[in-house]
Amino acid sequence: MTSQTQDILTRLKKHGWIDLHIAREIYGINALSQRIGELKRRGHDIETEMVPFTNRHGRRGEFARYRLV
Repeated sequence: MTSQTQDILTRLKKHGWIDLHIAREIYGINALSQRIGELKRRGHDIETEMVPFTNRHGRRGEFARYRLV
């Protein structure tokens, strides 16, 4: 398991969730969805929640928030 994958798993166990903003800012991880895929392939039960948002220009979008089940 890579150190990035271990960092994500530790975060999930401690805080229950992670998103790309946290992954980038705290852990320097840019490929979060790939690391989550690695954890899922290793048997970890991780759920993806799509969270809606509106940016400062009024445009709507979604981002993924991952939770350990």
